[in-house]
Amino acid sequence: MWDPAPYHASIVLMMHFCDEVNVYEFLPSKRQTSLCHYYEDTFDQACTLGAYHPLLFEKNMVKHLSQGTDEDIYDYGKVTLPGLRKTQLLLYHSHCYKQCMFAYGTTRDNNLKAPKKFINFYLQYLQYLF
Repeated sequence: MWDPAPYHASIVLMMHFCDEVNVYEFLPSKRQTSLCHYYEDTFDQACTLGAYHPLLFEKNMVKHLSQGTDEDIYDYGKVTLPGLRKTQLLLYHSHCYKQCMFAYGTTRDNNLKAPKKFINFYLQYLQYLF
């Protein structure tokens, strides 16, 4: 079972309540350092790449859903995510049968369909949260 980091769970939770969520420095900008936290002097690359949680997957998921530009992400550290109402996520459960329709609202890649593996991980994540 995927054990998401608390901050990633917070991002997804805010996506449920808001039409748009702006997240700063979750995807490291060009200002990235090896500091684990701004308030302590612990240096560890695992804080950025992930050792305890599948941090790389979480970052890729956020990047995949991002509606901003690469310049916003890598120059300014800002990711703009749509609220879940805009992504039109529909889940249907019946006798262990899962059907998922994942249609994007307005993204840079207008006709982009989420890969099946991504949808399965996202379904697993939603089950974990709720």
